[in-house]
Amino acid sequence: MQKERGKKSCSDTTATATTPEIINDKTDVPLLSIVEYFADDQSSDCGYCKQRRRKREQQKREDMNETESSSSFSHGFIAHAMSAEAYERAINFGFRRSGRWVYKPTKDKSCCVLCTIRLPVREFEETKGQRYARRKFERFLVNDEEERGNDDVFDELAVKEEDDEEDDNEKSLLKAAIVEAVGSAYPSIVRDDDWNQKLSFEIKEVKNNKMKNSSDNCAVYMTSVCFALASKMKDDIERVANLVHANIRKIENWRCEVSNRGFINFHSLVPERRIVIERKKEKKTKASVAKTVREKAMVKKEKKRKKVFRVEVLASEFRQEDYELWKRYQAVVHKDKPSKLKVSSYTNFLCDTPLVSNKNNNNDQGSKHFRYFIDDELVAVGVCDILPTCLSSVYFFSDPDLQKLELGKFSALYEIDWVKQKHETNENFKYYYMGYYIHDCVKMKYKGEYKPSELRCPTTGKWVLLDDKKTLERLNAHSFKLYHNEEEEEEEEEEEEEDEEDDITNPLNRQFIALLRNNKFQGVSLLSPQLHAILASSVRGRKQIETLRKFRKELGGDNSFAVLIGDMFDDDEEEDDEEEFEEDCGVSETSRSMSE
Repeated sequence: MQKERGKKSCSDTTATATTPEIINDKTDVPLLSIVEYFADDQSSDCGYCKQRRRKREQQKREDMNETESSSSFSHGFIAHAMSAEAYERAINFGFRRSGRWVYKPTKDKSCCVLCTIRLPVREFEETKGQRYARRKFERFLVNDEEERGNDDVFDELAVKEEDDEEDDNEKSLLKAAIVEAVGSAYPSIVRDDDWNQKLSFEIKEVKNNKMKNSSDNCAVYMTSVCFALASKMKDDIERVANLVHANIRKIENWRCEVSNRGFINFHSLVPERRIVIERKKEKKTKASVAKTVREKAMVKKEKKRKKVFRVEVLASEFRQEDYELWKRYQAVVHKDKPSKLKVSSYTNFLCDTPLVSNKNNNNDQGSKHFRYFIDDELVAVGVCDILPTCLSSVYFFSDPDLQKLELGKFSALYEIDWVKQKHETNENFKYYYMGYYIHDCVKMKYKGEYKPSELRCPTTGKWVLLDDKKTLERLNAHSFKLYHNEEEEEEEEEEEEEDEEDDITNPLNRQFIALLRNNKFQGVSLLSPQLHAILASSVRGRKQIETLRKFRKELGGDNSFAVLIGDMFDDDEEEDDEEEFEEDCGVSETSRSMSE
């Protein structure tokens, strides 16, 4: 859990008051989010890699003759009001929120490599463990957790799932080789972060009697990726297939060939593979019969179902029932002391949110509580942010008496299904974000079990596949750089040099500021050359300008954020300078009323 930032807001009244409606005046001004940026790093003790960190940091302090024990560093901003679009932009730049504090780990300084992780739900395939979690929950609802019956049926299904798990591993290996080959054959296509999802290909199992175009009848898997690739590149299918085939790396115990129709086939080089295939056919036949028996048993038990499961999605706000469940969960699971389980702690972390919607915007967006009930008894709560293209999971807590049900895993599957359902009517809504992934932390690696997950490189900002061989090698090496492309890096360095010369007063580089005077909100204004000159005339104002430049660099230049500017004049300056500043801002009475 991210600790509350200790630094006090320059406008406490703004931070604690009711969230104002996001400004959108009639002068073609975008929806603005009011934020207060702190560029300096905040240090804290890392809670993810305790034992490993202690040894490494102790050695580091001895080498540098230091006594500082902090090893986790982050910076960020307090969000007084933020649109869903603005927050999605922030998380795609590596930020994450804890209440109203939106923070980003400082790479290279922190002990752990924290990477934003997301799942493209269209590509999601459940693993054996995830399917088991679903069935366990279903059995609980039909009072089947103690008196199962039909043990032979579940034994047969278990055998089938062991084979399926082996197939999943093989498919992942072959798919990773295909992805790497496509990237080598067509380097330009990799520049598109979404290319893998747009091609949407699978590795499918092939029956022997269907391999009429193969050199032998031992092909096990095939893929039609070249068809989608040829369509995208507007090229001949056979030429594309041969080019991709030529770039496929050598895979142990597998041989690859191109059929005369453009398919890529994978053949096992293990002599016993054919015997294994025949055995799997026999097992699948038994499993098919077992599945029929199980379905009949489930239909029969459906009639005597006693437990009713339901989920309600409500706005993020304090509810006593939720708070009581959270206290029990924190005390039992995380061993928190009662003194830490205050109403204010719960509200600030899980209820208070900066996300607001414009009246004309989609009311479905914003912070929500997914409340899980069994027989009208609250058993779990998932705190989520619904954004334009994704569902972002913030936190989850559940009844500690039901830990055997693995409600955390079940809730993640439910939320993924929820995104899939929304995707049917909104094709842009397609991602499930799970916060930060930490490869070195056992408690956080479970997020990588939802495949195929993507990680945001903390250094380059590019999205990479978690299961990619190069990604895993860099994660194992504790590298903050998961993506490497020399040509792109040279271009980015040139862009960074241009950003350093970025004129924030240029009308084309619209930068908004939110103004304070005597800790009272005055309104929002576009930073003009005149305002810039007034700010630059004082020491405090020049610091504010530097803060604005750092913020623009963090959020990718042009954005819809209005950065809060406090009283920037030195104490010995004349009051008429302040009046001149206010006149140049053109702050209206309407915008002043926002704080009232």
